[in-house]
Amino acid sequence: MEMKRYLKKDVRGVSKITAVIFIVVIVLVGLAVYKTLGTGGRMRWWTVHSGAWGHTGWHDYTLEEYKTLYGDLIERTDYDNPNFKSSLFNAMLAGDPPEIWHSWGGMVLKNYVDMGMVEDLTDLMNENWAVSILPLENRDDLLWNSTWGGRHYGFPYSVGVIQLYVNKDLFDQYGVEIPSVENDETWTWEQFIDAIQTFKNNGITPITVAGTEEWQLSFWYAYLVDRIGGPEYFKRTLNRQSGYSFEDDPFVQAGEKVRELVDLGAFQSTFMADGYDKAITMFANGEAAMYLQGSWEIKTIKTYYNPNLNVNVVRFPIIGENSDPHSILVNVQDYFCISSTTKEKEDAFNFIRLLGREDVVEKFVEKAGDICVFDSRVGGGVEIPSTLYEPVINKQITELNNATHTQMPWDQYSPQQFAQKHLECMKRLFDGTWTPQKVAQEQELTAQSLQASGYLPVSYG
Repeated sequence: MEMKRYLKKDVRGVSKITAVIFIVVIVLVGLAVYKTLGTGGRMRWWTVHSGAWGHTGWHDYTLEEYKTLYGDLIERTDYDNPNFKSSLFNAMLAGDPPEIWHSWGGMVLKNYVDMGMVEDLTDLMNENWAVSILPLENRDDLLWNSTWGGRHYGFPYSVGVIQLYVNKDLFDQYGVEIPSVENDETWTWEQFIDAIQTFKNNGITPITVAGTEEWQLSFWYAYLVDRIGGPEYFKRTLNRQSGYSFEDDPFVQAGEKVRELVDLGAFQSTFMADGYDKAITMFANGEAAMYLQGSWEIKTIKTYYNPNLNVNVVRFPIIGENSDPHSILVNVQDYFCISSTTKEKEDAFNFIRLLGREDVVEKFVEKAGDICVFDSRVGGGVEIPSTLYEPVINKQITELNNATHTQMPWDQYSPQQFAQKHLECMKRLFDGTWTPQKVAQEQELTAQSLQASGYLPVSYG
């Protein structure tokens, strides 16, 4: 009897152990299958357009078209800007990036290329359909920030032009004159400050900005350095050209101008705690007179926030003798990239091919409203009707064509380590915890360290 009890107890113990082992094996197999197949065998597509309803509406359209042609092979996830950057970075480090993903190009993309995680799209982009919409003779201008060693690593889609948008009704109501880009007019810094003061005197927030989105703060600093030091000052300094330092006067003076704006109360009182949604809502609802933002935002504002918003665009103010009013912040963006780890590359390539179809291109302009790189007016091969754009975007296309210099946003042009330090500096500059001199010093120390480590100067092409 005792022996039987023992055997029975032993069998139960073995059964429990076997069950646990079985469950562990099932879990491990499941994880392996997930890593191999992504979301149930479907390709993962990560975007950076959470809340950008114009873009997500176009994404919906492209997915339906792809599903009709090839089947339900893609699972899309929309991220906001900071979460996208961190999630993609972590996925790259883990060796399990999404099959299709967004990029702004620049040295962040180069970092992933150097890791061997990005598929070379050169042959795909040399197919007849791609050459017809993105002519070979114009590719140096449009693809320089996604090309290394003569190979292309991103399929471009839009051009983001970053300028000051103004609420025309508020300007008219309070008698503030809008400098006309059509008449080649640009504010001086003093005129800009006068406009800010007029709105403050009338209880209107002059400028809205999302302080939690440090890249929006960077736009102000980058433009100020451009206007004070000249269009090439940042690139020469970052690339360690002799005689240039981030502790030079243009960087310090740019920081001082930022502090002038903050101390004047140019931004909403809660701007350092406000995010993307708050900033865009304030401008769309007429609570703020100005918004330094990219052309990607206009269609979203006019379609989903306030279709009656009377919006215009002005150039960033000039400051002193070195200012060039025709130098603008611009980025070829909305690159579509494919991971080198993608199992079914032809399925991913078919997605890129679909994006080049003319009706899909026109649907992008209709839904997202941003400037498409395939537009013949900016070097592409597609005759896109100007009526598909908001009138203010047509003005910006003219501004882009007349630009004497274009500058890529710093956090994308730079190596990732510098970009992170620069964005930290912007937060501390705008919230007042670091002085302009301290910000300049921190950026210089980071650049020196990166040069010693071989990350600077940067290389493109």
